[in-house]
Amino acid sequence: MIERSRNSVIIIGGGASGVILAAHLLRSNDPGLRVTLVERRESFGKGMAYSAALPDHLLNVAATNMSAYPDDPPHYWRWLQEKQLVQTDTGPVYTSRSTYGRYLQDILERLAEDERTTGRLRLIRQECTGVVTTPVGVEARLADGTSLVGHIAVLATGHDQEPAPDQNFAVRMGSADDTQLDPDAPVLILGTGLSMVDAWLTLEHRGHRGEITAVSRRGLLPWPHQKGNPIKLDSADIPLGTELSYFVDWFHKLVRETEKAGGNWRDVVDGLRPFNQRIWQNWPSTAKRRFLNTPRLGGISTAIACHHKFTPA
Repeated sequence: MIERSRNSVIIIGGGASGVILAAHLLRSNDPGLRVTLVERRESFGKGMAYSAALPDHLLNVAATNMSAYPDDPPHYWRWLQEKQLVQTDTGPVYTSRSTYGRYLQDILERLAEDERTTGRLRLIRQECTGVVTTPVGVEARLADGTSLVGHIAVLATGHDQEPAPDQNFAVRMGSADDTQLDPDAPVLILGTGLSMVDAWLTLEHRGHRGEITAVSRRGLLPWPHQKGNPIKLDSADIPLGTELSYFVDWFHKLVRETEKAGGNWRDVVDGLRPFNQRIWQNWPSTAKRRFLNTPRLGGISTAIACHHKFTPA
């Protein structure tokens, strides 16, 4: 059976990226627009990153910078206040990942209610097994044997969700898909970044008794966040579309100028956040390859983490 609709966008993956994309698409006034969100999990919005139930699993970005709508920066903060989860006079707040998952679910629930009579939004709890092109667009094939045909398919599947091939070697920690371990088993964590912290918190919460060892090339731990004052930037201020070496030089010069004015590198990073996606999209392929193949770029990788802004580093 094939279901057809006009002007349709099929979003495969109902986690953060899928929900936020649907929310932005539905801002359109086009009455013929159809957005279909396909998610194989029982719930939409959380995905792997925000299904973590442990309250100690925190976002690595302050709540004031986590709005789903770039043109409405306080959106998430207002939602937290409406739910009485924060105080209006508090400083930087880093909420739990599960709280952010509730925020995304709430956005989707409100969208579903707003579009209930229009039929512009459809939620399907099914696994997509494949996508093929057709003479008029795309066909998304579902595990139950049905198909969805639309003009565009968007893959918003996020991180690899397949189980580790050998649970005695590689396991997953910090989400609803955590791997259960023998509480006395020794654990080796490769890397000492924020994901290591999430993994350790999970094991500690379970009462893990085995020795836990974290290894990294430099043996450094994540720095604590400090309250900053993001610099004001316009897209015209940013050298979009340049080679990586030119962009890095510009970035370092901007940091030096900001420090001379009494700020610090965090202010530059936070000022660049709204432009992360645009910077990445405008880089030539040579710049993207150099960026991905260079282990360390003097802090710039923190600023242009385009595809990982909503997950632990």
